Amino acid sequence: MINIAKLNEVLKCDFSSEKDVLHLLVLLRKVIEGHDKEKYRVIKFYANWAVHDEIEDLKDFKPFFLEVDDEAKKYLKFPNSKTRHFLNEKIASFTSLIKLKEQLHEFIIQNKLICEIIEDEKKWLNFVKYFRELILNHPLVFKNINKKLPDLKISVFMISEISPIMMGDFKALYWQLWIKNSTVPMSCPIEDTVFPY
Repeated sequence: MINIAKLNEVLKCDFSSEKDVLHLLVLLRKVIEGHDKEKYRVIKFYANWAVHDEIEDLKDFKPFFLEVDDEAKKYLKFPNSKTRHFLNEKIASFTSLIKLKEQLHEFIIQNKLICEIIEDEKKWLNFVKYFRELILNHPLVFKNINKKLPDLKISVFMISEISPIMMGDFKALYWQLWIKNSTVPMSCPIEDTVFPY
């Protein structure tokens, strides 16, 4: 199991660059492809998102995006702070990578790997920061789901960067949710990503 040994080496790093994060995700994907393809769908999904410019196979997150779609429909029908809050909360659970962290922890325990990325908050936050940079402007396109569910309102989800001009001396990441037939996306800054430029 050469990839498991390599994984242990990579898990020792501080995740101080996109390269570190990408290396881990590619190795995880290789190991999962060979063994637990169905069990670790969340890891596989995020790993695929990191290495592809656009991803259309969203089946592993279909229930989640159906819930997002419901919240978006409520907001479009009743645009107020309460309905928008529920939509923002739902998407925050996805952009914080909570499910990835949970499944990565399970994978690490099962394979008796070094657990620092889960136990060391600084390492995890570095991983999240550089993962988000990897997926900047890499849309999740709902084309396949939309064919099966014609009532689905959302068509694209992506994470982008607010320009420094808009934020003064700060830049931030924000999510964009495109609705069918809309020329402007719904968007919101991702709370823990505002940092000095």
